Amino acid sequence: MNWFTDYEAELRDVFRDAEQMIGGFPAPLHDRGLAYLYKFHPYKEGSTKNYICYLLPFWLKELDRVNERTCRDMALAGVFVMLHFFVEDDLMDTAPAEWKEQLALAHMFQLEFVTIYNRSFAADSPFWPYYRQYMTEWASGVAVESGADDYFLNPVRIAHKASPVKLASAGVLVQAGMEKIVPHVSDAVDRVLITLQMTDDRADWEEDLLQGGANGLLAYIRREKGLGEDVMLDRETILSFLHIQGGLTGYARMAEERHGRLFDDGETTIRHLSDFHLFLVSGLQREAAEMEQMKNRLLQGGFYYWMSKELTK
Repeated sequence: MNWFTDYEAELRDVFRDAEQMIGGFPAPLHDRGLAYLYKFHPYKEGSTKNYICYLLPFWLKELDRVNERTCRDMALAGVFVMLHFFVEDDLMDTAPAEWKEQLALAHMFQLEFVTIYNRSFAADSPFWPYYRQYMTEWASGVAVESGADDYFLNPVRIAHKASPVKLASAGVLVQAGMEKIVPHVSDAVDRVLITLQMTDDRADWEEDLLQGGANGLLAYIRREKGLGEDVMLDRETILSFLHIQGGLTGYARMAEERHGRLFDDGETTIRHLSDFHLFLVSGLQREAAEMEQMKNRLLQGGFYYWMSKELTK
């Protein structure tokens, strides 16, 4: 097995590097990632050995002009290629046929946008650290279900589920030589994404209530009513909070306050981004005002009849 034993030192270095890189993944992905790596680690007892995935670059060292550093880099990349496609294969093995196609389709979409980025940005471009940052934010955001506290204490975690959106602004600014304002614009985009999620949660609260999904409006109602996570919300309580207690007004106010600090340093303002955010805020405010007007019109006897009809839908 010279094809293996001749490269033991190099392989140990490659897998040590892979462990360190995966250890830097956001929680809980680092633990899950390491466990997955060890399933295929050539020096772990009982692991599956996929030698060609990480040895092929070293086998080419005998050729003229093959660089040692390149071999190691390609072997390390090969480890992550192996892990990526084995994760997809595992999912496809247990998924319905439609899911298999969806996973394969997502891969093809990724191939296209990576091709565009590679064509647009050199390897040493400042764009790539942002690419890594936003993809990591997305992975962390979708891997951990948002808790109620995130909506108030750490709302940017809500935005991170859509972090790849910021690749567009970062790409434009890097190409324009305006790298210095990329973080500033990205922060503003995060704030818009939070409010966008608020509007989606307003529209989806009934579905999320039934399915137990994270929802900013439901988290807001729990907080305002002083309810713990162990207390079940019911549809009657929510409708009462929205239509009788005017609860949507306070929810909309959170978005309004965010609009006031959308571009917090005052130096750079993206007018149409600001206009879009104001459109979202105004939609929440308008709906809150309509609820209040309806309540006032129906208070003279018809309100409780109307509420009973809502509750029986």
